[in-house]
Amino acid sequence: MTSVAEGPFGRADPATVIRAARDLGPLPLALYATYRLSLATGWVRRQTPATSWGAPPVQEWFQTGVPYDPPAYLEYRRSLSSLVHFLFDPDEDLATRLRRVVGDPRPVLDEADAILDGVFRLFGGQQVRLGFPPDWATPAEMGEAEGLRPLDLHYHWIESEAGIGNVDVKLVWEASRFGWAFALVRAARMSGERKYAEGFWSLFLSWKAANQPNRGVNWISAQEAALRVMAVIFAAYGFAPFWKETPERMLDLAEFIAVHAARIPPTMAYARAQGNNHLILEAAALYTVGLLFPEIRDAARWRQTGRRWLLKALKRQFFRDGGYIQHSSNYHRLALEASLWAARLAAINGDPLPSDALETLGRSVTCLAALVDPATGEAPNFGPNDGAMFLPLSRQPFGDFRPLVQAASVMFRGKAAFGPGAWDELCLWFGLAGGARQSEPTEAIIADEFPDAGLHFLRGKRSQGMLRCAHFTSRPGHSDQLHFDLWRDGHNVLRDPGTYRYQADPPWDNALADARVHNTVTLAGLEPMRRAGRFLWLDWDQGHVLGRWRSAGGALELVAAERSGYRSLGITHTRTVVRAGDDLWLVVDDLVRTGPDRSRGMATPPVALAGWGLPDWLFALDGRRLTLEVPGEARPLRVEPSAGRAGLYRAGQLVAGVEVRPALPAWGWWSKTYASKDPCLYLAVEIGGGLPLRLSTWWCFGGASPTTLTIGWAEPGPKGRPIDWLEYQGQRLDL
Repeated sequence: MTSVAEGPFGRADPATVIRAARDLGPLPLALYATYRLSLATGWVRRQTPATSWGAPPVQEWFQTGVPYDPPAYLEYRRSLSSLVHFLFDPDEDLATRLRRVVGDPRPVLDEADAILDGVFRLFGGQQVRLGFPPDWATPAEMGEAEGLRPLDLHYHWIESEAGIGNVDVKLVWEASRFGWAFALVRAARMSGERKYAEGFWSLFLSWKAANQPNRGVNWISAQEAALRVMAVIFAAYGFAPFWKETPERMLDLAEFIAVHAARIPPTMAYARAQGNNHLILEAAALYTVGLLFPEIRDAARWRQTGRRWLLKALKRQFFRDGGYIQHSSNYHRLALEASLWAARLAAINGDPLPSDALETLGRSVTCLAALVDPATGEAPNFGPNDGAMFLPLSRQPFGDFRPLVQAASVMFRGKAAFGPGAWDELCLWFGLAGGARQSEPTEAIIADEFPDAGLHFLRGKRSQGMLRCAHFTSRPGHSDQLHFDLWRDGHNVLRDPGTYRYQADPPWDNALADARVHNTVTLAGLEPMRRAGRFLWLDWDQGHVLGRWRSAGGALELVAAERSGYRSLGITHTRTVVRAGDDLWLVVDDLVRTGPDRSRGMATPPVALAGWGLPDWLFALDGRRLTLEVPGEARPLRVEPSAGRAGLYRAGQLVAGVEVRPALPAWGWWSKTYASKDPCLYLAVEIGGGLPLRLSTWWCFGGASPTTLTIGWAEPGPKGRPIDWLEYQGQRLDL
């Protein structure tokens, strides 16, 4: 998620702004300029005054005639229950149904008990001791330990933002998103124990005491306010049975909700300039508050504003094939979570989204489902991943996409994507029939081509590959053109490194966004795009699919694509991926001269580097040949590059082979979620000499041999495809 200070145009020198405006279009520039002007004139400060809780008094947030005496207000809220409906009935006993879906309740209760002991799960990953209550101003101790000084919680958020410096503010914001509220509600409704509701209330009061309205870093981002207010609304309904004797709490919650909703509209120009999940989440929050709390003075306007911008965002942010504008699997999930929340609330309150919006979301589910490994629920970790998960309503781990895909599939496609399982819990909370309620659960409709999203799949029965090839019409998140992901029996064999941190001291300042750490080819140590900010790439590396072919029997499959990232050097990179059955994969990379060198020239013939991120498995490297012990398989995986010098790296260190320069400290690391990284293997293969260059890399599982695949090779050249025909196990494929 982009820093509010940096904005969508990165380092704002004139040349960068001009180039960014050319790539992104004039509207984001105009909107961001409007936002900056509103800051400079003091308009935003006047619209978001730094005040204290209770000033103005809560009754001033309400419409005339709404009672503000706590018992009377609680009774008023109960009278609305026949007119305004939440995702679930707060008075329904959910314990039996939850236990039926979840199974053993102990993991749910253990996580909630850990929170009461001051241990919080952050970014869906590791549990971190923050204390009970946490220090809401100090970054969590995760990853590199630099910059853990407390941030300001006292001055207006505009001043607080200016004082962040090099501190990773996400390490402060994460606990303040109130994601832990979902864990406490789940435990309370499953066990019936009041302690979880009381624990929430203690944390809620602590946060309020430390974070007065519009003061400090936790008010900088309207998106953070949106996530927090929706979590609190979920808690208000989830804990309602436990708070019947404490009516003053509902009044405190109403004030909290109103103040947070009021924070969103003044900076919506920024969210519109971003044109990403910021706008969807902020619109969903405004719509939610306006719909569920009609007694608030501005509720009708918020409801209308939220719905309008949500519909505009759905139209603009999801591609025709269902892909998501941020080129990120996790942000795709986040945007779909917020859309599901808003669409479900709209439907059960007689205000359904229009059919074109629902069709858009149905296509989005199909695209996201295509990414998901059905055995594990995991998906390629491509694009930025800041650890965001709006709806942690399942015992499944953070990397399991099945809870959201299942619920969204039922909502928008009218069928379950998977059979019954613990991933159906989200369906239960949303009042949707998951796989457990269908006599014959329907498998997800799996497509192989999502050209707008830049996702191209090759699928066997046990293994599948994904080639990233996008023609960008929105800003890239990572420099990952022609990256290749390979999965087998639930193992992510060739993997994307993830993100780790947006803000950190070198070398970890968003280092995993570079092409040089992805499964692709770089040339002469140069990035194929120009980085102009933490979240901004210019001179986009555009991809183009040359074609894809599949044999009649399905044993042979091939996709070929090229990229433009080195056109300034007069060089084109073409990548061809071949699947032969389930056990044999081939990746062919050609670098050919297709134009004059328009750069300053290179003193020596270019050196190409092919990199491959691999699991941290037992290995042996003999020259260029790498063998890896695959869990659950009797025979190892053999990796056989056809040329070059090979070095194997783990945790930034060379562990076998020859040193490949320039080696990067990030080689041999991968990050499953934000602020968490683990060792992996990284195979770097260096090839030199004059153009054209060709590198063929074989991936042989289960003892498979390249000799079983007969290839009609074509010479490297402007034609693009390196192969004219293939034969494998009696099947022939002519290109």
